[in-house]
Amino acid sequence: MTSPILCDPFYPSFGADLLIAFLGAVLGLGAAYLIYILSITQVRRDRLKYIVSLIEQIVPSVERQAGYCENYAKLLTQHPFTGDHLTLEANRDPKRLADKVDQEGVFHAYLWKYLRTKETYKEFQQIYGYIDYIDFLVDDLIKTNERILMFIWERKKQYQIGFKKAYESIQSLSLVPELLQNQPDLVNHAGALLEQFAANQPQGENIEYSFTTVVDPLREYIVKNGKQHPKITELLFELQDLSNQFKGIELSGKHNAADYKDFAKKLRQASENLFNSTRKLQQDFTTH
Repeated sequence: MTSPILCDPFYPSFGADLLIAFLGAVLGLGAAYLIYILSITQVRRDRLKYIVSLIEQIVPSVERQAGYCENYAKLLTQHPFTGDHLTLEANRDPKRLADKVDQEGVFHAYLWKYLRTKETYKEFQQIYGYIDYIDFLVDDLIKTNERILMFIWERKKQYQIGFKKAYESIQSLSLVPELLQNQPDLVNHAGALLEQFAANQPQGENIEYSFTTVVDPLREYIVKNGKQHPKITELLFELQDLSNQFKGIELSGKHNAADYKDFAKKLRQASENLFNSTRKLQQDFTTH
């Protein structure tokens, strides 16, 4: 019995269809892979662009904050009793970049762009080291500033409480007959200082004015001209305590000025370091 001969006229098309289907599948997979690669590439580029956009905001913001610290340090040096506060930048990009941006994704994007070498590993670590340091500096500045403001507020409050007490003690001198008889010049001088203070009392804090108008001149007068009396001794102790508090606030202002100068120096250096370490990134992915 002879074997059947495959002579179906449609048989050759079966192989062609199979080949076409195979090629279609290969092309489909290739196209899908190409789309995937393009998508990943775009994601990595977008990540690096976003990082650069944040850095372009951070660097000038940190420079401005350094300038604010320098100006405030000068103000405190010249006017340690100022009621003005340090200007703080509202920009929180260092915190966003340090804590909220996908650092691992940025890391892979950076290595994708600049290759996986020892140098690029070190470059990336250095960049994020500067970012973390700036974030730390800004947080430390805010906390230090709050601590300084609270400390100065407490010292000023204590001075004002003490001055009110001394003010009442000065007023009561004229109610002591023995003082009116034996130390009338002192009583009259103290009363004249209070009248001068009341007539020209400025709005708001009056620490400097109260000290230069009443506390210091009356203390010196009592030391030079006062005679021993329990009321005078008590008043002298109150005035001396106010003098010590005044000088303490003044000295604190100068120390605080040095702290703000130090922050300004560190912020400027950190900003410069971040800028220099990301020159390559900025050139390749600038948002301008």
